[in-house]
Parts: sequence; structure tokens; C-alpha cells
Amino acid sequence: MFTIFGNQKPSDLDLARFRKLTENKKLLDCIERVSLGDRRLPLDIATDAQECIYLSQRITSKAGIDVDNLLAAARSGNWKLIEERLSKYSELLEEYKESVSNELDSIIEWANDFKLPKLKAFDTMRYKETGIPRDKYKLLNLNCIHLPSAKLTHIPSEISVLPNIQAICFSDNKIDQLPSTIYQMQNVFALDLDNNAIKSISNEILGMVSLTSIDLDENNICELSSNLLRLPNLRKLYLRNQKHGSRLHCTNSPLSELDQATLERLASNPNIDLYV
Repeated sequence: MFTIFGNQKPSDLDLARFRKLTENKKLLDCIERVSLGDRRLPLDIATDAQECIYLSQRITSKAGIDVDNLLAAARSGNWKLIEERLSKYSELLEEYKESVSNELDSIIEWANDFKLPKLKAFDTMRYKETGIPRDKYKLLNLNCIHLPSAKLTHIPSEISVLPNIQAICFSDNKIDQLPSTIYQMQNVFALDLDNNAIKSISNEILGMVSLTSIDLDENNICELSSNLLRLPNLRKLYLRNQKHGSRLHCTNSPLSELDQATLERLASNPNIDLYV
């Protein structure tokens, strides 16, 4: 996904780590197969492969290149193009920070209102940090939003100006709807919203073209957008244990006939694991 931003840091630490890992030819071969759609990871290198995938997403988004360019550099050892792109990152980020300063102020105010924890390390494959920084530069470099069990009742619309976000977790809160702007976040691949009060997902979900996983377990889902079927990378959709107490695929389902048909098509799609 092209964007002039997309990483946690304006340095080349991620690239250095990626280069080190891909010196292992077996690992590089594995990452190339994954880029072509293979979902299997050899057990002996699975952890390093997951890290490589994570790093490649950050590097390509930051540098404005596709994964084929990154893998070609790893094969040839010629990193010049990528290093040149990365060198421009800090300058571009500073310009962008000035243009969205008011929106960043609003996010910081929201974080203070809910007494959200400040940013600290969080060691999982998907979420490397938890909390919200109060520094604007750190906000723009934020790679994931991890705020479970934070007593949140809403998400600020300004969230969409954060250009680097790739994973969002608002699990176990009191959110009943999503701001329309969230659907503009094209780099987000994971949306974890389990245990909230969300009733529907807008047709605008189609804007989140990178989504591979959506977790809506334990909500109040009564409507399903047919655009879920059009998300090109969607692989997992969780819709279990809705709080209204009705099974989504049964005769007493709150879903309309059209939404029931969407659910059936999702269930029959071999590329999507549907949990309902």
C-alpha cells in the first residue's frame, strides 16, 4: 500500500533488522512464498518469519514501495532505492505534523479525558506497544492502537490522521459505533473490537482495503455490510456470542434477508474463516 508514511520510527532500524533476518535464505524463500499467498510457515522459522512479515509491512509503507521491491533488494543486496526513500521520511513527517496539528491536539485531549495510559512496550506479534503518547511526533509514528478495557465510550474521528496505524484494538470497552473516518485508514490490517456494543459496520468498510482480520465477537451486530465480501485481503471474521442473544445464522436472527445472504456468502468463501 503506497503512503509516504507508515512506520513507527523515522530511522532505518526496521530495515537493519529486516536485512539481518533475510540473510537466512530459507527465511527469505518463506517470505517470498507468503507474498504470493502461501499461508504456511515452517515451524523452525515461524517466529522470525512473522517478524519479517511485520517489518516488511512497515518498511514498504514508509518507503512507498511494494513488497516485491523489498524482496528484490534482499535477493540482490542492493538497498539503494529503499534507503533513499527512507531518508526522506523524517522531513515528510515533520511537514505532515504541522498540517494536522489541531487533529493531534484533539487525540491528546481524548486520551487525557479518559485517563488513558501513556505509551509503553507491549510484546506481542501484532501489538508492540500499548497506550497513547502525548507527544505529537510519537503519535504520528504510532504503529498500532492497543487500548483494551479502557472504559472508552467513543473513538475520536481524528484517529484517521495517524498515518502509520496497522492494527487497532479497542476490545472490552463501551463503544457503540465507529467514526466514519476510521474507514479511511487504508493500512490497518487488524481491527479488534470484541466485547463492545457495536450494532453495524458501515458500507464504508471497503475503504480499509488492507484488513485481514475483523473481530466483532460479543457486540450487538444487527446489520452486515455486503462490502465485507469485497474486502480483497479479508481472511478472518469473528461474529460469535452477540449480546442481543440471537444467533446470526438462525431463524430468529436480527439480520435482514439480504444480510443473511451476505453471511452465507461469507461462510462459503474458501478464503475467509468465519466464526459465528
